[in-house]
Amino acid sequence: MIWTKLKKAAESLVADSLQGRIQYHLARYGPGVSYIMRRGWIAFDGHQIGNFSTIKRIRERFARTGNWYSEDESVKARLDGEGCFTRDDFVNSLEEYIGLQVEDAIRSTNPIIRAVAMFDRRLGKRRLTSMSIADDEHQLVKISYQIRMQAEGFSSQPKTA
Repeated sequence: MIWTKLKKAAESLVADSLQGRIQYHLARYGPGVSYIMRRGWIAFDGHQIGNFSTIKRIRERFARTGNWYSEDESVKARLDGEGCFTRDDFVNSLEEYIGLQVEDAIRSTNPIIRAVAMFDRRLGKRRLTSMSIADDEHQLVKISYQIRMQAEGFSSQPKTA
């Protein structure tokens, strides 16, 4: 999907309390069609809350394996757990998210989808306040949950499961 249409579709699902405050961005740095020097990010009130940098992911993978093209699944899982995602991970997650029901998005195994679902207008206040966030939940999901709770005027401290 073209980025402008994807951005518009994803931002149209943002809750009224966060409209205009949550933005999704993409950037490519340098000349040419480099797939490496790209990143995406989520901004709240102009401040970055999620960064999805392809070059950072490649550098981290190299630092851990000594191989630029390593496909080691354990390293991938650790980087995902630390929130080190690529721009493509971000774009693919948004594409998947806009096609999901909010219940499926909240239960997704993908932390990017779960984080974006916290901003979703289809996630009602009753369900939001009854949710519990696990202690080992991904940091991006915790931040997104706190932002939504504060925007709705509730305590930002998540109930722990």
